[in-house]
Amino acid sequence: EEEKKKKEEEKAAKDEEKKKQQEEAAVKKEEEKKKKEEEEKKKEEEKKKKEEEKKKEKEQAAEKSKADQEKKKKEQEKKQEEKKKEEEKRKAAAKQDQDKRKAEKEKKDQERKKEQDKKAAEQKKKKEAQEAENKKKDDEKRAKMSEEQRAKDDAKKAREKERKEEEDRRKEEKRKIAEEKKKEQEEYKAEKEKERKEREEERKAYMDERKKEQDEYKKEREKEKEEERKEKEALRQERKKEKDEENRRRKEERKVQQAREKQRRDKRNEERRQEREERRKQREAEKEEEWDEERGQMVAKKNWEWDKELEDTCYDEKGHKCCQAFAYICYFLIIPPVFVLLVYIEWELYGWGRFSARFGGHGYNLTDFNQPSPAPKVLKKFAPTPAPVPYQEMAVIYVMEHPMSYIYPAIGLAVGLFCNIWPMAPGLMLMPLFQELEITKLSNETMALAAWVQLVGSGLFGFFSWMGRNPRFFICRALFFLTPIGWCGYAVGKIEHLSFKDLLILVYENNRVDPNEDPKDYPETDGIYKDPRMQDAYEKADLDLLHTYLRLGLGVFMVVMSFFVLIGCCIGGVNHYCCPSRTGGTTPGCKSFCQWLICMVCIFNTGWMFVANIGSGMGIFSFFLLSMFLGVETKRALCTAIMMGAHAQIPEVIAQGYFYSEVPYIRLMLFTPFLWFGALLAPAFSFCGGPCGDLFFYTLVLAGVGTATVALAAIHLQKEKEDINIEITPMYSNPEVNKWFDENIYRPEPVTAQDLREAEFFRAQRAREEAAAAAAAEREAARAQNGPRFMF
Repeated sequence: EEEKKKKEEEKAAKDEEKKKQQEEAAVKKEEEKKKKEEEEKKKEEEKKKKEEEKKKEKEQAAEKSKADQEKKKKEQEKKQEEKKKEEEKRKAAAKQDQDKRKAEKEKKDQERKKEQDKKAAEQKKKKEAQEAENKKKDDEKRAKMSEEQRAKDDAKKAREKERKEEEDRRKEEKRKIAEEKKKEQEEYKAEKEKERKEREEERKAYMDERKKEQDEYKKEREKEKEEERKEKEALRQERKKEKDEENRRRKEERKVQQAREKQRRDKRNEERRQEREERRKQREAEKEEEWDEERGQMVAKKNWEWDKELEDTCYDEKGHKCCQAFAYICYFLIIPPVFVLLVYIEWELYGWGRFSARFGGHGYNLTDFNQPSPAPKVLKKFAPTPAPVPYQEMAVIYVMEHPMSYIYPAIGLAVGLFCNIWPMAPGLMLMPLFQELEITKLSNETMALAAWVQLVGSGLFGFFSWMGRNPRFFICRALFFLTPIGWCGYAVGKIEHLSFKDLLILVYENNRVDPNEDPKDYPETDGIYKDPRMQDAYEKADLDLLHTYLRLGLGVFMVVMSFFVLIGCCIGGVNHYCCPSRTGGTTPGCKSFCQWLICMVCIFNTGWMFVANIGSGMGIFSFFLLSMFLGVETKRALCTAIMMGAHAQIPEVIAQGYFYSEVPYIRLMLFTPFLWFGALLAPAFSFCGGPCGDLFFYTLVLAGVGTATVALAAIHLQKEKEDINIEITPMYSNPEVNKWFDENIYRPEPVTAQDLREAEFFRAQRAREEAAAAAAAEREAARAQNGPRFMF
């Protein structure tokens, strides 16, 4: 009680001190306010003085600008007068030049006429001399001619003379007409020139009058504008004064209001601070401890209601942003330029030949570009030129002739979009689709292309797309721990003697009878096999169709699990079958060790049985393992399973490239841009539906894909054929494994014709013995029924 009294006294003293401090602070604030008001008044007076000075300066500047404008006007008028004088001088000089040119032209025309007259006189003389010579020749000819010939010659000469006179007359008329036309043209030109000069003088007079009118109008407009400007300036000054008064009044009101709000805020903050202090004291009083299994010591009890909001502890906020930035940089700034560079290198080396060949649905050899190009088509001489075909029609014709040009984009977009929303075993659909469309011709090509499409579409593009959306969707423990275990399962499934098919063949071969054993030790044997029924089952199943049965089994599993997914959609998630977890399946104290052990074994078996044989199944099994055994949330389980299914194809890609040199480079490049675009849209489509929407549509996907796979396998099994042409053979062998099998596993010699004959004889003998035993049994039964027979 004394301590409480002391504490209360201390509190009262503290409260009094606080009150004193508050009162002193209030007094100081009031003094500061008064000082601030005085300073503001001084500042306003200074502002007013500055404004008055500015007004005076503006008026002086306006008067100066007016004087400058008047000076400029006078200078412009002087310049215009000088320009007019220069123009008049230039016009007079131009007239003198024109007169000189005319005089020179007349002189040249006169000289040209004299030369023409001289030439005409010389031509006349030449003609007269030629005529005199011709006359002498004609006279000599006539002297030699008879009278009739002379008469004819005279008539001919008369006609020629008339014709020449007529030609001369026509030429003279033409010349006179040309001279008359020339005179008329010159007269017309002179009239036109005269009219033009008159019009120019009239236009000049009109322009001068108009310019004077415009100058007068401008002066009047300037006067009016000056008056309007003065009126506006006066109005503006009045409005400014009113605004200044209004702003000053508002500032005063705002200051009063701010002071009141500050008092209220300080009071509220003080009350909140006191409440927080009381709550803190209550928490310290109610504080408890619990045993932490991870640390091995007693720690403060956790606030589980707050911890429920946390999804995972392996990410912090900075790492989250860093991962998103890295994903966007890779997706938009690194991957597209690399793809463009690869396309450019291909075009530089081989042109578009390999791309067009794949669009055409056939192969392309690297030596095809060395072949000579065909000669251009040449149209016939009088054939009509064909009309040019528009680019749109050319594109439609190309697409109709080459359906692969739209099949590649459709497949790439569908795989990039849907296979990055749900883990749906794309290999089950892609491999039969590739073989049906003849995109691939060989089984190794089919496996390699399907693996590459999954790896690039989901393992690369999907990874960065989902990381840019939210890195917390990935469970790093599963990605970096379970995926390598799946790789190990795949590697074991490709070793000779350890593959699934080799083990089945080994079981079948161990059904054979050892030559050192006695067949009678096996009563049901036929002499070759210990259990003939097992041999019949093997022959009926045919291990060559193993991958078909595996695909059939996976399809049945998908159809069955679709019902469980639908139930999970109704109960809030597939992880509600188990204990839901928000920490990626990990619990303190290694409590989830058994669940992780089950996941490891199942992932290893999936890689060994399914991925190594049919190249799919890892994503589906990963989703159900993560959801049902580790209790992972739906969205995180879906994204992690998609990445695990895609990254499980890395060993397949490496193996196909290393052992079979199968790298479908061109076909993969045709798929790549559409895979990129589809993966970019996948998170947005998934975000629209949410986890329950994803589960509902995942039910439809599992049911649809599983049913299609089962139907395809059943149809081909009825025909005793494989649904997909896949050769399941071990890729490599291990010397240690081979040695162990040779030493510990009995492998009988192959069956020969002699063995078959001996088996047939053994079967016949056993049949005779069985028939004799049956007959003896019948006789015994008849004897027992009829009684003993006596002979008399």
